[in-house]
Formats: sequence, structure tokens, C-alpha cells
Amino acid sequence: MGERRATRARLTGIAGLALFALPAAAAAQDVPPPPPGAGASEGVVTHVPGLVVLRVHLAPGDEIVAGTCGLDGASHRGDTTLTLRGPSGGQAAYNDDACGGLGSHLRHVATVAGEHTLHADCYGNRTSCGGVIAWKLGSAYGTARVMAAVALATPGDGAPAGPAVRSEREGSAPHVRDTPALRVHLERGERLVVGTCGLPGAQHVDDTTLRVLGPSGDTVAYNDDACSGLGSNIRHTARDAGVYTVVAGCYGDASCGGTIAYRVHDPLPPPPPFRIATVARGLLDVEGRGGALVADAVIEARWLEMFVLRLSGAPLGLGGGVDGGVATGTIHLSLLWDLEVVAIGLGGGVATLATRLRGLAQQEAGVLVAHARIGRLNMFHVEGQFSTAFFGDDAEVMSIALTARLPLPGVEIALRGAGGNDGTALGELALTFWLHSVRSVPVFGLSVHAGGSGVFYEPICRFGATCEPRWYTGPHLGLGMEWRP
Repeated sequence: MGERRATRARLTGIAGLALFALPAAAAAQDVPPPPPGAGASEGVVTHVPGLVVLRVHLAPGDEIVAGTCGLDGASHRGDTTLTLRGPSGGQAAYNDDACGGLGSHLRHVATVAGEHTLHADCYGNRTSCGGVIAWKLGSAYGTARVMAAVALATPGDGAPAGPAVRSEREGSAPHVRDTPALRVHLERGERLVVGTCGLPGAQHVDDTTLRVLGPSGDTVAYNDDACSGLGSNIRHTARDAGVYTVVAGCYGDASCGGTIAYRVHDPLPPPPPFRIATVARGLLDVEGRGGALVADAVIEARWLEMFVLRLSGAPLGLGGGVDGGVATGTIHLSLLWDLEVVAIGLGGGVATLATRLRGLAQQEAGVLVAHARIGRLNMFHVEGQFSTAFFGDDAEVMSIALTARLPLPGVEIALRGAGGNDGTALGELALTFWLHSVRSVPVFGLSVHAGGSGVFYEPICRFGATCEPRWYTGPHLGLGMEWRP
């Protein structure tokens, strides 16, 4: 046999995925002919679902072996798949389950020269798997070869290397399929907004996708269609400080492109560890009944960030007049589980009904209370409270209160409605003016309330007294305060 011409191989590190110690912008690198007797090139790359994790130039007869199992250094979490595509983009090799489990392992001997790409994915949901792909390059005909310096980070070192970490709070980057587009460092609580639509400078051609990888390399956010079209847009709040990688992609096998724009927003103010709020509303001379007072108060203490202990009450008093006066109210203690966007809680306490008609008459009963909140405390949110109590065998008292709050710079707008068969009803608009803040976080404010209230004399009838079961209503004005030390 004549002297064989040495084959040349090249290896391209995929920025942000392969953890290569090669410059981020480096293109595929040609490798000089191997010295006699050199061994096959090998290494490991991070398995990132939906992406090209390895590019290699193969000549006819060259062999590639890759897997999340069956090779030293390989590992997998969940059901991984691997696909090798040839220079034309067609599938050259594919594997789903191997090694007697859910790992993947493939071996391919090239029949044509050119760039081959190794694609990582999951069987089913792309967020359900991951791991480390080990790979080897050699020749089916025994030709030894040496690759360029393959200094790979060890598995578990965190997110893959890639483009330089951006220090700017906003900017843009080209959208190139199956490649990391940008890397940003986020502190805990900072919010990243990134997209090929919905931001100034963002644009897309055809159906783009975006994926955000957290500091550990796991997918923390993904989006396909947004902005009522085929663009992509992600809003993510960092739970851990570190470098976050934005990876560009296309839906399915289609081609796409565009420009990715991004912004980093400061963390939202944390919820107050302690809160006191109270308000008193007055109805003057309600149809000769001497006026009425409708009040409520709340004391909250936050525990371990996600638990809130809440003590609240809602007393009502109506003047004596011809009916002798009536008073109702509850005081209860609740525990809420606060998940930032949603909070739920349960509690209990005491409810009271009292009147001075024909002497003092009073009843107490236990009350059960349920709470819920949708939305973040420092953004627009809606709160609800439902309570029920039993006075005697058949005197069931239920009430519902709903409040919608919209924080704005220096002021908070609230709409509140409450009512039930406890003898009260209320609807109002409230403005809280923050008189003292620390670093734009409200600490102390006064509130003004305006609306209408109603009192139903039906609670008196429960005592067997002669009364006219009807509503007494009128406009009310109220003042309140809130303190968040």
C-alpha cells in the first residue's frame, strides 16, 4: 500500500455548552496530522437538551463514539437522546435507550467528509433530562489522531462557558440557532427580560425559541411563541446569584434567526417583615340611628420569609337611636404560606354580636377564616378573606372581603369590597400616601378612604327582639395608617 495521506480533523467548541477552554469566538480549528502512535481524542461535554453540543470534522473512515452512558465520565439524569447529523444535515446516527437504561450511546463511522454535529435532547419534555456526554474520536482503520487542546471543565463546575459575561444592564445579541447568545450575571432577585420580540431592538425571522440556563446549567425558563406571533420572550427572576446563559433555538427543524434584546431589572423590594395597618370609617346619622363606625385592623409578622402570622379584626358599631344600638365584629389569628406570587392561609378566632336593646345582650362564637392572595405584594395584587361563624343552632354568619392594590411611586391605590350576613357591607376607594420611605421602600403612610357602607339590623333580630330587618346605608369617609418598620 502506498503511503496514506494523513487526515485532518477539527473540533469546534460550542460556546456556552461544551465548557471548552477555548476562546468563545473561536471557529472550527484545523489540527495538524497526528504523530505516529498517537491515541484517539476524547473528552466530555454538558448535555443541554435541544442544542448542538459538539461539532467535529470527520474524514471517511473516521469514527465517533458518544454517550451519556457506556463511557468513562458519562452520566445522565432522566431519559436522554443523542442524534448525529452529517454534513448535509441528515441523520447519520441516533440513540434513545442504551446500557440497559435511559442513557444514550451511539457509534458512527463516517462515509463522507465534512462537519458532523452531535445534538442532545430528551425523550419527551426537554426539561426532564440532562447529564454529561463522553465522546471519543478515532479511525475504524486504525489511523491514530490527536485533536487540538481539549481542556474541558469537569462536570458539575456550573453553567457552560460561552460568550463573555455582559456587564451592561441592557443590550442585544444575534440569534444563531443552537448556540448561546449571551451570558449575564444576576444577583438573587434580579429580573431578566429577554426576547426576539417585546423589547426595543428585538426582531425575529420565522419561529424562534429561547432557553435560559441557570448557574448550575439546568433550564430555568423556556419560551417558544410570544407577542402574539412566532417570536420569543422570557421574564425570569433569579433565585440564585450567578451567571445565566441565554440559548437561541428554532422550533423543530425549521431555520430561523433575528436579534435578541435583553434588560436586567433591579430586585423588587422585599415584603416587610412586620406590618401594622388600621382604618376607621364613619357614617354620620344613619337615618336617625346616631351614626356608625366601621373599622378594621391588621398586624402581620413574617417568619422564615415564606410564613406570615396575621392578627386581624373588623369591629362595627351603630349608635343607640330607637333600636338601642348594635355591635358586631371578629378577631382572629391566621397563618399564611407566602410563595411570592401566591399566598394562602387559614385561621380562627372569635366573633361577637351584641345589642343594648331591652338591656345588654351578647353572644360569642368561634369563627373560621381563609385567606388568599394572587400577585406580589410590591406589585398589583388581589387579596381575599372568607369567614364563617355559628351563633346557636341555625344562626350562621358568613362574610367575604376582597381588596385589589396597585402600588405606585409614593402612593398606593386600593379598591375594597366586603359584605355578608353579619350585618355589614362596604365598598370604597382608598389612597395611601407614603410619608416616609427608605431606599424607595415604603415605611409609614396615611390613608384616606371614601365610599359607602351599610348596616343591616338583622343581627338584633337574632336575640328575639322586635326589629325591622332592613339595611341602613350611607356614604362614609375614613382615615387610616400603615407602618412597616
